[in-house]
Amino acid sequence: MKTPPHPRKPTLILWLLLPAATCLFGDPVPPVAGEDPRQPLIEAWDQVTRMDFLAASRRFRDLREEGGPLTRDATYGLAATLLNAPPRTPEQIDRAEALFREVMEANPNDETGIAAWFFLGRIAYRHRSPPDYATAVEVFDRLHEAHPGHRLGQFALIKRMIIRLYLSFDEPDPVKRFQMWDAVESQITDETMVRALCWTMGDAATNLVGEPERALHYYARGESLRYSRHDIRAMMLLRVQHFAREVGDTRKALEALRRFQREFPRSVHARLVEEMIADLETEPAP
Repeated sequence: MKTPPHPRKPTLILWLLLPAATCLFGDPVPPVAGEDPRQPLIEAWDQVTRMDFLAASRRFRDLREEGGPLTRDATYGLAATLLNAPPRTPEQIDRAEALFREVMEANPNDETGIAAWFFLGRIAYRHRSPPDYATAVEVFDRLHEAHPGHRLGQFALIKRMIIRLYLSFDEPDPVKRFQMWDAVESQITDETMVRALCWTMGDAATNLVGEPERALHYYARGESLRYSRHDIRAMMLLRVQHFAREVGDTRKALEALRRFQREFPRSVHARLVEEMIADLETEPAP
């Protein structure tokens, strides 16, 4: 049985946390004369961005105990930092889960509630040992059903898809599993999530079913949306050229290699790319 791959972005925790901090991005907190009441939260989030989770968790805990209009945001911040602050004990994970549930149940439809909902699924498969994939799928199902147009609702769909692709559940045939999720592409509209989908399905087409045409389709579409990280974009261009050559599309292979050459002239692969271009240019036309 294959284990579903973990998220590849090391900064996922920050990507999830900061947009959901309503003290920074949501409705303003009523001002207090002479001071910004959001300042303690701002400072706590700054500690999160510097990966000082212990200090941030203490700050969030104090704010939560003080009560007031920032309590829910502080509860969310405390839950998130508990997942990362040592020691990462099962009891600490239980506490984080309970806090996320409290935040989500207070309002499952605002940014903070939706992010907390996503974390409930993430805890089940990423922070539990052994992973509770069934619970994760159930949570992600409900989140996507409630918020299909939201970025995290679509991310939940992709996470559910990854788990079901690599674990048999009720369909042991990997080809049928791939075909079922191949049809999900039209449901993903957020550009960041489309790139994540393309990477996931390109890998599945390669590793699960050995379909180079579908792998090329996904890798090429994802690369056309321009992955923000240069190392990922470089890797995708190399994958596009590989599968283009495998299916006999010399034009697309050369296009990808020449783009690689223009964008990454100092890459350790630059010499190899130059040789591949020379080989393709001397091949007879099909």
